[in-house]
Amino acid sequence: MIDLSNESKLNAVMRQMSSYRSFMKNFIDAINDTTEGFGYKNYLRLLREFYNADCVAVIYNGESAWDTIEEIHIPSAQIMAKVVNESVSRGAIVDFLALFNNAGRVFISDIKSIEGEYRDLFKRMADVRIWSTSAVLLNKREQCFGAIVVMNPRANSGSLDLIEMIGISISNSLFYEKARAEYEYRLNFDQVTGLRKRETFNNLGENYVEYDCSSMGIFASDIIRLSEINDKFGYTAGNARLRMVADVIRGVFTGYDIYRYEQDEIVVFCKDIDKKSFMGLVRIVRESLDDLDVSVSTGFSWTDKPDIARQLSEVRLMYDIEKDTKLKSLDSTMRNKVFKDVVSEIEKGSFMVYYQPKVDIRTGQIVGTEALARWIHNGEVIQPFRFIPTMERNGFIIHLDLYILKRVCEAINEWIEKGYKLVPISVNISRNDISGVGHDPRMLAERIIRIIKEYDIDPKYIIIEVTETTEASEQKDLYDFIKNMSEAGIATSIDDFGTGCSTLSVLRDFPVNEIKIDRSFINHEAFSTQDQIIIKSIIQMARQLNLNVITEGVETEEQARFLLELGCNHAQGYLYDKPLEQSAFESRLSVGGYDRKI
Repeated sequence: MIDLSNESKLNAVMRQMSSYRSFMKNFIDAINDTTEGFGYKNYLRLLREFYNADCVAVIYNGESAWDTIEEIHIPSAQIMAKVVNESVSRGAIVDFLALFNNAGRVFISDIKSIEGEYRDLFKRMADVRIWSTSAVLLNKREQCFGAIVVMNPRANSGSLDLIEMIGISISNSLFYEKARAEYEYRLNFDQVTGLRKRETFNNLGENYVEYDCSSMGIFASDIIRLSEINDKFGYTAGNARLRMVADVIRGVFTGYDIYRYEQDEIVVFCKDIDKKSFMGLVRIVRESLDDLDVSVSTGFSWTDKPDIARQLSEVRLMYDIEKDTKLKSLDSTMRNKVFKDVVSEIEKGSFMVYYQPKVDIRTGQIVGTEALARWIHNGEVIQPFRFIPTMERNGFIIHLDLYILKRVCEAINEWIEKGYKLVPISVNISRNDISGVGHDPRMLAERIIRIIKEYDIDPKYIIIEVTETTEASEQKDLYDFIKNMSEAGIATSIDDFGTGCSTLSVLRDFPVNEIKIDRSFINHEAFSTQDQIIIKSIIQMARQLNLNVITEGVETEEQARFLLELGCNHAQGYLYDKPLEQSAFESRLSVGGYDRKI
């Protein structure tokens, strides 16, 4: 209650009311003022005048950090604004934000009150002669955009309502500016690499010459077998390689226009560059790309008579030739060096078994694992997509498949001795082993059964994993093989289920125990309605037929929750683990699984 009998207090109240009225009139005028560039500074000027402050600043979340300030100040406060800006970029804002109460406002009448708990912040403020401050957080839809800070207020210092009112206007502006910026970014920039989308190039490319382009250098890169990487290891692995390549190119071609032109293609347009400078950049980027753990083919073109279409054709022809050369070299290496005597290569330990767990989504427990072959060549771990196809084409794959089975049997016996709780292990058998030239599915089944018996392994710990087929002759061979496995008490699993044309007949006719839903159904940025319908139908059919269902290529918790909602309880993928060396898998097996539960 204000004592109105006290004339001095009454006069103070009247002056304050007048000040408020004046402020509100000016504030309304500022809102209605559409002068370009006037914006926030008009609001800040009103605040500084109302509080008779040295400096008023908007600190907000910029591109990189809490590092952007807009201020209005009296001339003597220039250093204050400068140091505040520097302090924000050094992270002092973290301490400052910690001062705010639940209401999102703070009033410090004397900064000595924070000296004990926030000593660094106190020192920074004292150094630039900030003795008191009033501040309000800028919030919108539970997002904190920053704060309005009034430094050294000499009038109305205890009142924060007006700061808060202006803060609402600024928060709204910042919110919609940020939303618009994010929309424009998504519209124009690729979300994986941060490079411009091809769509943004269309008009620009056609008009390079019109913009007085005296010369044009074009560089392009193409990631070899990116689609195979996505198929075998998931889009997370493929995207990681894309980002590596993009980062290298962006680091070399600084200041030039770089686009993710196609899914696996990055193109750089260097306008008005001399040939020597362009070729120097090309040399640097090619050397840098060669150092990456990913195969990349490149092409380039420079001319003082720019022709975008012609140059792009030249560039693509160049990297296509380079790609073919690298692929032929790889195949040649495998044929001539490694597989000249494949049995000998296997015996000397060039191939190892890695294990990727199968996990119960609900509990995080390991319910099985898949045995995967890795080729160790010159100390490098070679991924299977680089050697399996060649081995299949040359008829060597059966030797590797049976070798992996033997190593798995050895591992099972080791784990029994160590007292581990065992889980079923899937061993891949190539379709070429079953239906290839000179192969007999019944004889193959007998060899597998004999190996399991030789190592005295309970068949319940082995699952033979095969892929479905569309050829009628191959289907008969596959059926005979699976039937022989079933009669011997050995479970079978159909890998990449849902990608072939024989899906329904496999469920109907084949005595399989498990199906693995192909990763292609879930490894999209968003699950399509069609994908959901197909997966749900597969799961429902499989459960009615008492088949175990597992989805491979699960990389995110969102995917796991999606599968759980559809009734698929088992998953395999990078969300839990990449393929592990035997010792690493043993560590996982000893604890039984993962803390992650969905």
